[in-house]
Amino acid sequence: MQTLGIQSLSSAPESLLFLEVQASVGGEDDADHPASLFLNAGLQNGVLSRTVVDMVTGLLSDTRSRFLGLKAPKLFPIIVRGKRAMLCLSSRPWPGYIHQGHFLLTPLSYETLEYATSFSSDQCLEGIVSVASEALRIFTVERLGETFNQTVIPLRYTPRKFVLQPKRKLVVVIESDQGALTAEEREAARKEYFEAAQAGENGTGSEDQMENGGEDEDNDDSLSDEHYGYPKSESDKWVSCIRVLDPRTGNTTCLLELQENEAAFSICTVNFHDKEYGTLLAVGTAKGLQFTPKRSLTAGFIHIYRFLDDGRSLELLRKTQVEGVPLALCQFQGRLLARIRPVLRIYDLGKRRLLRKCENKSLPSSIVSIHAYRDRIYVGDIQEVRIYTIFVIIC
Repeated sequence: MQTLGIQSLSSAPESLLFLEVQASVGGEDDADHPASLFLNAGLQNGVLSRTVVDMVTGLLSDTRSRFLGLKAPKLFPIIVRGKRAMLCLSSRPWPGYIHQGHFLLTPLSYETLEYATSFSSDQCLEGIVSVASEALRIFTVERLGETFNQTVIPLRYTPRKFVLQPKRKLVVVIESDQGALTAEEREAARKEYFEAAQAGENGTGSEDQMENGGEDEDNDDSLSDEHYGYPKSESDKWVSCIRVLDPRTGNTTCLLELQENEAAFSICTVNFHDKEYGTLLAVGTAKGLQFTPKRSLTAGFIHIYRFLDDGRSLELLRKTQVEGVPLALCQFQGRLLARIRPVLRIYDLGKRRLLRKCENKSLPSSIVSIHAYRDRIYVGDIQEVRIYTIFVIIC
């Protein structure tokens, strides 16, 4: 045997696959155009290396690489739309195929697979049979060409902001809606509607209730809030919650519903000088906030929560009332920075509530973001014509 080409790699190869791809002209497949041969290598560091191989001399050129996941990619040949393609199995599956004259490598919204190969039957012409844990799965790749990959996690209200829990990398999300009903009130209204529809079907209601009610009772999707919108309430009513979410599984580990017409507007993690509690969670809320006919509110609050159960649940430690809406929160040198109306204020953790340390009243009133780096504080403002203004304060 004679060596025709040598390719240096950043890590040891775990899997190799030759893939002959039919080139195309003008975005359309052309059988008369010569094919190209590619050498694909899945490396132990999770990178896929793709090299062009000269079909006459065997020389290697034009090497390109892409990181696919934490596991070494395993490469398997498959068939996509009658053409040769490949499937890369790393932390998630990645099919590589030709679409409209371009080679695409896109992730699948599917669980981790250990082994896969092509599968064809009368019911599934271009399928893939795979092994996932202790299960044998057969699936097909649909909607080719889509490069956007997403995982939808339904929430109770509109998400406003989120932070990462530093230890477990959990996501803490604040959600709030104005003029909406709580989840319990929505469920009660749905149950009341079904009871009224059933009564109409039994002859106690109008003819319209009989016709529409019977159909809705047979098909719950006709009342889907995601498709037809959530029921509305008075404009001065707010609903809000704080959710701890595991992004790896999509499961909610903790859900705290805010009561008494409170709504959450800001959130951050903070480490106070007192190391008794470790990393804490600060949430800024407003009670009875109204925008018309005049902006007003009953009170503003800053909640301090402690992480329990290895960060999977929350416990309220302090609740401090303030004179405005805390629209921005940030940690600064072992204390908490908060925007209260036009005031930038520093709080420390007391035994019963947050304690004021110092404040600055010379900043614009429309502060929407605060960031700190060492001994400097960066404040964002959207009140003036300039959409984002940076102020630097040296402490």
